[in-house]
Amino acid sequence: MARVLYVSSEGIIGGAETSLLLLVKYLRTCFSVDVACPVPSPLSQALEALKVDRHALPQPRRASGPSSRCAGYWLATVRQLTRAIRTTRADLVHANSFYAGAASLVATLTTRRRLLLHARDLADFGVLTRLYDRYAERVIAVSHAVKCALASKGARPERIEVVYNGYDFRPGHRARSYAGVPAPPSSGRTRDFVFAHVGQCVPWKNHAVFLDAAAYVADRLPQSQFAVIGDDLFQRHPSYKQKLFNMARLSSAAGRIHFWGWQTNMEAVWPRIDCLVHTAEREPFGRVVVEAMAHRIPVIAVAAAGPAEIIQADRTGVLVPTTAVHTLGEAMLRLARDREFAATIAVAGYRRARSSFTASQTAARVQHVYEDILST
Repeated sequence: MARVLYVSSEGIIGGAETSLLLLVKYLRTCFSVDVACPVPSPLSQALEALKVDRHALPQPRRASGPSSRCAGYWLATVRQLTRAIRTTRADLVHANSFYAGAASLVATLTTRRRLLLHARDLADFGVLTRLYDRYAERVIAVSHAVKCALASKGARPERIEVVYNGYDFRPGHRARSYAGVPAPPSSGRTRDFVFAHVGQCVPWKNHAVFLDAAAYVADRLPQSQFAVIGDDLFQRHPSYKQKLFNMARLSSAAGRIHFWGWQTNMEAVWPRIDCLVHTAEREPFGRVVVEAMAHRIPVIAVAAAGPAEIIQADRTGVLVPTTAVHTLGEAMLRLARDREFAATIAVAGYRRARSSFTASQTAARVQHVYEDILST
C-alpha cells in the first residue's frame, strides 16, 4: 500500500483543513496515510479522533508577523517535516496549501520524495509558483479560476488538475424544506427572513458590501435580519473585524445586523438561515456556497472565480455581475419576496451539490491523481 504524508502548516480548522480531513477519511482505505501538522491543535485532535498518525510541526507565528517571514519558524518546520518524511517512508507528500508547500518543497528535495501541491488560493505567490511547477509532480487546483491564475504566473496548465472541494453527505443527511419559509403577508407580521454572510473575517471577503446591502434591504423589507458568521480565524487582520463592528453600529440597519462569530457546528446554524449572500469577488472555490446548497439554502454570489463555476445563474443560485449595492440589494429582495423562485433554486442547488460536489467524488479524483503520479 502506497504511503501518503499530508502536510498542513495550520492547525486551526478552516476550509482547507476541512478538505484535508475529508481526504484522509475517504482515502485511508486505499493508502497508508499520515499527517504532519501543528501539535497540539484542533486539527491534530480531529485526526486523533480518526485514529490517524500525526507528526508534529511548529505552531504558526501570528502576532509577530506572517509565518513566511520568520526564518526560525520555517527552518524548524523543514527540519521536522524532513524527519516525518523519513519516519513514514512516504511515497508521496501532499502539501495541503501553497503555504505548506514552501517547507514541503525543501523537505522533498532533501529526501528525494515526490511532491503534490494543493492550490487553494488566488494569491500571487511570485517565484514560488514557478518553483512548484518545476519540482512538484503535479498541482491540484480547487477551481478553473485558480488554474488560470497559476498558468498566468508561469505554471504549465497540463500539470494542473482541477478538483473541486466536496461536501460530506453523510448517511441520514437532512436538508431543510424551503417550502417551510413563510411568504410575506399582505398585512401583519411573519417570521423574519434571515440573510447571512458566512466566512472568515478577512478583507477580500467584502463584508462591507454585505453590510451596505443590508441597509438597502432593511429600508424596503421590514421582515429582514442579517447575520455575519465568521471570525479572523488565523489572526492576520486584527483591525478588520472592529471596522465591521463600527460600520454595523452606524448603519441604518444597526438593530438588525448580528455578529454570530465563528460556528464550529454549522449543521445547527443552517436551519436558521434563509439566504446565503457571498460577496467575495476573488473566491478561489467557495466551500460555503456548496454547503448552503447542500442544505437547500438559496445562494446569491458574485459572478466571478469559484462561485461562478459552482452556480448556474438563476437555476441553482443567483449570480450578480458586480458588488454594486443596488444590484446585490435587489437580488436579495427578489429572493425574499418571490418565495416560489427561492424554493425552485434552493431545490435545484441541492440537486447540483448532491450530484457534482460530494466529498467522495473529490476523493476519487484525488486518488486518480495519486495513482497517476505513483505509476510513473
